[in-house]
Amino acid sequence: MGIETYNQAVELIKNNADLADFDGECSEEIIRLAEEKLNLKLPATYRQFLKDYSVGNFASFEIYGIIKDRLDVFGVPNMVGMTLKERQEIQLPSHLIVIGSVGNGQEYYLDCRLSKEASPVLVNWSVFPFNEQASEIEAEDFSDYLLRHVERVTESE
Repeated sequence: MGIETYNQAVELIKNNADLADFDGECSEEIIRLAEEKLNLKLPATYRQFLKDYSVGNFASFEIYGIIKDRLDVFGVPNMVGMTLKERQEIQLPSHLIVIGSVGNGQEYYLDCRLSKEASPVLVNWSVFPFNEQASEIEAEDFSDYLLRHVERVTESE
């Protein structure tokens, strides 16, 4: 958990660069603007991902993030737009952000209440009002979530 785990995932991504398709670095200014639009502080390891990669995918594993010039666009893989949309459509609590999707209606959410490293990743269904269903913890924090999925991809390739 934390930055060491994040760095392990980054190393795997670098060692398998042919599977990586990311948008590139995101500035601190744009990250702060996204936080203002969402009215929350992003957890440390997810902020680091945004700084390093912004948004993108590693083979079939897609990670929602910041599309630098399109913060308000409602669509995949724009974390800001998707989060704002789900706050309206399924009453997504204001401390959660959308960071990914399985493609079958299940989505991954990052709990930003703690805003440090230990911010759990939840999995839930996006088709029902959020408060009418139980969430499951997918990972203890974003770095665990990232490493787990990057390892799955590299093992299957």
